[in-house]
Amino acid sequence: MFSEFTSTFTDMFGAQSKVYNEKIRAGENMCQSILRMEALELKGNAILAADIDYAEVGGAKGMLMVCMTGTAVILRNPEILGEKTVESFKALAEFKARLKHLGQYRIAETE
Repeated sequence: MFSEFTSTFTDMFGAQSKVYNEKIRAGENMCQSILRMEALELKGNAILAADIDYAEVGGAKGMLMVCMTGTAVILRNPEILGEKTVESFKALAEFKARLKHLGQYRIAETE
């Protein structure tokens, strides 16, 4: 995920910017969502060895890249992840199945 923002002011004083931190958190959340969807495509129900990296790519423009990697696995006992996590993966799987089903329909263009 790329995001452009200015952090020059806070860099000068060594303070943390609320906006800066919110952008980073949004990037992390987006990466986690994408990683979960990709794990589901591989029939996985968990992700191991998740790694998140940050890189400044815009130089003076203050662009930050957030990248996340991990290994999709199929756990035989997914309940060890906790009920909330298992329910989240089930909900995502159902959502993905609905999207796939809806993808088969085409909307006719009208003139």
